Amino acid sequence: MLEKKERRESPLRNTTEGVFPSNCGLGANMTKKYISMAREAVEKYQPEHVDLQHVLCVLFGGNISPELCGRLAAMGLREIEKMSVSELRELGLKPTQITRLQAAFIFASRWAENGGKKTAIRSPEDAYMHISGKLKNKTQEHIYLLCLDTKKQIVHERTVFVGSLNTSIVHPREIFGVAIKNSADSIIMAHNHPSGDPTPSREDIEITLRLWEVGEKLQIRLLDHLIIGDPDYISLADRGVIPLI
Repeated sequence: MLEKKERRESPLRNTTEGVFPSNCGLGANMTKKYISMAREAVEKYQPEHVDLQHVLCVLFGGNISPELCGRLAAMGLREIEKMSVSELRELGLKPTQITRLQAAFIFASRWAENGGKKTAIRSPEDAYMHISGKLKNKTQEHIYLLCLDTKKQIVHERTVFVGSLNTSIVHPREIFGVAIKNSADSIIMAHNHPSGDPTPSREDIEITLRLWEVGEKLQIRLLDHLIIGDPDYISLADRGVIPLI
């Protein structure tokens, strides 16, 4: 078990804000000292008292500059997560550092999925708020699945398909295979329209009805199918294609 960290604020918060501009050219000794200070902050203080810049510094290792960590921290985690490998390289990250960053995001996602507090989905709006950030700004259609327990809490979630939505690609076997594997009582499916227009197509309706029928037979109900546009969405449960949650 990890030792309980002291509940006090790190004196290292914002160490580099306004001190190390991007063109300051820190010397090797000062950079090494800063990395040591960042490690101390992560080791000794509560998470809410450790600056993101210091977390990134420790994550990337000894070859990272405080200036670059500061630039990334100022962008925020949401923006960093959206960036492509080429964009991260242009900022100055090396391949091994990019891989560490990707691994950190995967770890955080798995922790939220398996170790964090379960999220309950009580309405189409709840589902949209949970899923929308994962599907917006995608240039291809992504089909996303939520597996829920009897209390409508998420027990598993994942992208199940990438590509154009059609009946030949989206087979109930794959969708409900995931649901069965995770002991789901019900499911919610969502997919994005890269055009930004969430108006359901004929195939969207056909696939929804097909999944609904299979779910009724398996006693794993399809509660909703959301179509995510930008900035709007459409719930096919709200539209009456399938019953409301």
